[in-house]
Amino acid sequence: AYEIRPRDWSSDVCSSDLIVAQRGAGSEDGFAALARLSERLAIPVCQYWAVALAVSSESPSSVGQDPMPWLAEADVVLVVDSLAPWSPALHGLRDDCTVVHLGPDPLYRRFPVRNFRADVAVTSEVGPALVALDRALAAGFANPLAVKNRRKRLDAHRVERLARLAASVNADAPDSVAMTKAFVAACLGRALDGHPATVVSELGAPLDPL
Repeated sequence: AYEIRPRDWSSDVCSSDLIVAQRGAGSEDGFAALARLSERLAIPVCQYWAVALAVSSESPSSVGQDPMPWLAEADVVLVVDSLAPWSPALHGLRDDCTVVHLGPDPLYRRFPVRNFRADVAVTSEVGPALVALDRALAAGFANPLAVKNRRKRLDAHRVERLARLAASVNADAPDSVAMTKAFVAACLGRALDGHPATVVSELGAPLDPL
């Protein structure tokens, strides 16, 4: 059991938290709970090479699949059922960052090699854990100014990221020498727009352009 205690938020007006999710939110209730808590507290959710969505890509908390600008500044990172939440060769963490792993096997012990920092490991089914976390953080655990600052950064990042993405996808003309993964994913996304569909992809359709 882990007890959540109130923090002294008096000097925490620029706190940088991050949620990394790779294998979804566990259940419909977990999906809704993660959306609620991340949007209420303005916590960015990065879905690094996700195999299932944990929040909608249209959520204001969704920052796409690149954790780099968020990991470098985060003082708390929640890793939700992620085998590889970032690339150690590319992404660095602050020395004083606290990393919490959550999942049925949060440390992925059955894999022979896995080396990701873990200060706390919580073993639980993902859906119920996210519902419980949302309830626990429902009141009294956030400095309004910190939330406001994070929300401003999220909004600015989203505008910049979508503009950059649109430019990169549009630059990949179908008559180019070789179609990129981003171009194929964008075409697939346009074709499926408005249709209930499931895309099964083994690292072939990047999430952002899709």
